[in-house]
Amino acid sequence: MKTRFFRHVAVCAVFLCMAGGLWAVDVQIKIPQVDIAGFAQGDIDAAMESFASTLETQIETDPDIDKYTDQPDLAQGFADAGSASALSGMFRTPRSYKIFSAAWGFGIAVSLPEMKAIDELDSGDFFREEGDAYGGIAVHPFNLSVGINLGFLLDGLRANAKFGYFDFTSEGIGSDFAFSSLSVGAGLNYSLIKAKSVPLGIVKWEGVVVSSGLFYQRNEAKISVTPDDNSYTSVNIREVDIHPSGSTDIIGTLTTEPEVHATITSSTFTVPLEVATAVRVLYIIDLMVGAGVDFNFGSSEVALSSSSRVDFEVDPSYGGTVSSDPGSIDVINKTTADPRFVRPRLMTALGISAGPVKFEIPFTVYFDSDGNTYVTGITAGFML
Repeated sequence: MKTRFFRHVAVCAVFLCMAGGLWAVDVQIKIPQVDIAGFAQGDIDAAMESFASTLETQIETDPDIDKYTDQPDLAQGFADAGSASALSGMFRTPRSYKIFSAAWGFGIAVSLPEMKAIDELDSGDFFREEGDAYGGIAVHPFNLSVGINLGFLLDGLRANAKFGYFDFTSEGIGSDFAFSSLSVGAGLNYSLIKAKSVPLGIVKWEGVVVSSGLFYQRNEAKISVTPDDNSYTSVNIREVDIHPSGSTDIIGTLTTEPEVHATITSSTFTVPLEVATAVRVLYIIDLMVGAGVDFNFGSSEVALSSSSRVDFEVDPSYGGTVSSDPGSIDVINKTTADPRFVRPRLMTALGISAGPVKFEIPFTVYFDSDGNTYVTGITAGFML
């Protein structure tokens, strides 16, 4: 019964944390302080310390947990997703506005070892089976961007800037979730080859544009989960567990209900270099294609902990002969990684125009050694 209790607590904690993965073993245990009439305090303390030692050993040596002791690939995935999301929320289709542009945009970046991993995200299988896997996500729900034509300084030169911020907290049954993002940056683009149109303007080639800048982003997600199933959260303590001459009568029950906390943060600076071209068809449809390389700085951190209060529930038959103060079990881990410094990418965007109003869907693919990062979203605004 004891061994199964310890193993269930440990494995449940692992399973809860990020869909069955992401764990490291740094165990801190404080067993409840118990006073039982008729038993020497030294014997009680020794028995409780034995339970603490057994539980700690079970957690630290369990093979199902050992493979989660470090997550460098996961931290790398979140760093890559974060840096890739830095440029989201800005127009990517034609930039040949005469005065200025303004837009709102939503962006999301997902890093995966391979495309088929998308089918496994809900179940977390590729984390559970490997213990550590390349993967990450960064979301920027609300970005505002502006562009200004600097043709009065240099023909074909334009500047752009963006700012995004979002803070969300949700409290649900058995779980708390908080998410925040910040994105800010500015850049320049220059028309290396000027735009050209065929007669009547049915097709317009937007020429070739080169761009660069400096962009910062920060994503943070926090989640706390308390399991609903308490079937594994108790173990009986008998007299004989405290002293060899004791009976097998149950004195009380150790109970615990683990709560898992996870905080995943990426904070990066990105310097992009890119070249792009685009065509406009029938005055309303824009199609952009381009390529680039990003230079990234910063880091990501996967911080995980399980906090459990441990109580000693006295059996009714022992009445007022037992008193106790609760204990605790805490398991803590942090893994950090830097974003990949040099990251090549291909990009495209499809836009629709109605006079000055613009709507577009961008798509970018980063080619990384451990997998790929995909960035998409929605951008809407106007150009004058």
